[in-house]
Amino acid sequence: YVEYRAVRDVVVTSYLVGQPDPQRTKPYPADLKAVAPLAGSVRDLVLLTNIAAPDTTMLTPSASLEVVPVDAPLVAYQQRWLNEFRWLRDHPEVRYAWLVDATDVTMLNDPFAAMQPGTRYCGWEPRTVGCQWIRDNSPERITFVDPMQSAMLLNCGVLGGDRVSLMWL
Repeated sequence: YVEYRAVRDVVVTSYLVGQPDPQRTKPYPADLKAVAPLAGSVRDLVLLTNIAAPDTTMLTPSASLEVVPVDAPLVAYQQRWLNEFRWLRDHPEVRYAWLVDATDVTMLNDPFAAMQPGTRYCGWEPRTVGCQWIRDNSPERITFVDPMQSAMLLNCGVLGGDRVSLMWL
């Protein structure tokens, strides 16, 4: 027995309003304009949002847009990962996925072209772990920062892989 299921490669993002964003200290507005660049750069976008009746008219995805209502009682950063895990758990048809920030990511190339099963892909910053921003915003982690100060700074706002690998983060 071999189950047949069409596979899906998808970009998943969360746009949560009502709770302050930890980096911006204020909540996002209940307006999806900021998601438009991402939506226009991908073939298949899943948008997880807690906006009651989102106006998606300004989002022009290349092929498919799925808007999924979610709850967001936690801080947006924590809630994002929980909602994305739940969505992946409930969608076994997904082969590869990218979990990305909603407002500052644009896909310049086909993000699925060279992906390999069992590999997780992570964004990076043109900075090191010891940069001033990390020192200013993570004083409780200085025991990690000091010995790793010259290492590349990874950006988990762009995280990709096969469904199973992403669920085992």
